[in-house]
Amino acid sequence: MIIKQKWKILNRVTGLLVSLESGEEIPRSGDFIEDENRAILILSSKIQGKNFLKLEVLAEDIKNERINLIRNRPQSGKIFIEGRLHPWTIASLRYLGFDVIDNPSEAEFIISSQPPSKNYEDAKIIIAPTINASGQSISLINNFLKERLIRIKFLLGKPLKPERKNAFSPLIGATIKLPENVVMYPLITGEIPICYIDSEIIAAYSPESNLLVLSSEALLIIYDEILGGGDNKEFIKWLFRFKIEPKEIEERTIERDFSLSEIVISYSDLDAVDVFNHLLYKVSLYGGIIRRKMLQSLEAEVDLMLGSFEQTKVFIKVKGGYVILKPEKEDAILYGILRSIAMDAIRELHERRRRKERIKRIFEIAFDLQLSLLTLKDAIEAELGHDIIEEQVNKIIRIAISDENFRKLAEEIKQSLNQGKITLLDVNNWLEELRKLSLSLIE
Repeated sequence: MIIKQKWKILNRVTGLLVSLESGEEIPRSGDFIEDENRAILILSSKIQGKNFLKLEVLAEDIKNERINLIRNRPQSGKIFIEGRLHPWTIASLRYLGFDVIDNPSEAEFIISSQPPSKNYEDAKIIIAPTINASGQSISLINNFLKERLIRIKFLLGKPLKPERKNAFSPLIGATIKLPENVVMYPLITGEIPICYIDSEIIAAYSPESNLLVLSSEALLIIYDEILGGGDNKEFIKWLFRFKIEPKEIEERTIERDFSLSEIVISYSDLDAVDVFNHLLYKVSLYGGIIRRKMLQSLEAEVDLMLGSFEQTKVFIKVKGGYVILKPEKEDAILYGILRSIAMDAIRELHERRRRKERIKRIFEIAFDLQLSLLTLKDAIEAELGHDIIEEQVNKIIRIAISDENFRKLAEEIKQSLNQGKITLLDVNNWLEELRKLSLSLIE
């Protein structure tokens, strides 16, 4: 394929007009192109007249004029798509290892942008309206859910835009990046809510039907790679693994004995004491007065006054992986506010932990790089053989390239290696660059 034209779509997405040479295959969304030893993901591929293709690729720029196709052959799980999904969704699924197939009888997962046309007994069903779904198509999905007695419903009168807000899944502590302009409809559910924007539910799961409902197919797109930030890849992979048997729900409900008037939110694998203390701190920011706090049993009683609400007593308990909030007064808006406060507290703790893990990893890589660079410096000073020095340089490149934050340094070292002799001045410059980079990453 030869590039005839290039243009920017997003900071990390480039558009290409390419010509096909004789015998070349047409790429699919989720295949790759090769550019300077990089495998670049094809987000979409569209025929533009005879022997021309319009590609959207996940790269800030493409450097070569001639590019080769690399076929992706995913094998993690078979997906059949009913209806139409955005090419970026298909590319994301194939990028994550899922094989998008044409035969529903072989599929482990069915993704449908509309009411499923048949009963797929052996497959997990994911209902995901298209990014530009109309109210009419959402109404048809609501009717399907009602007929199947699935306690999930789209709120048609309340369209929702992320507007710089990330979605959050407290079940796995994942932050999901979404574009600002995508329109989705929030859900109300008596099933298991698994993803929110603020207090609005945007994904829910029915164990009885092994059916997952998403507010939009945007939740299946790797926007963490496209826009930067977030845990979209981990969240998408988890969606396909996630399953709870109805019997397990029954047993857990009996064991927890939660009341219908309680707000119950999973905090996954966080420390219970940290969750309890941070939740009380967040409640106090909203004017909550702590009347009673029992650290041993992780229980508290708080007087809370929010906006137009009269002073309300709220009982808080952290137990068995769950935050339990029970307001004295039953009110849907109050419940939504309390849920939002609790989820915000959990999200902040997950982000704090991720930051600690990130800093720890940066220190480990920076330490390994520093040690290897000093070893390289010793080797140059001792005038050891070229092969030994080259082996040490390649080791440094492998360490640096393992983390995206150090890849620019790796490219710089690789370029110097390709140009010939590496000097002590080069190594000293890299050590100083490493020091500055490490400090900037942990600020």
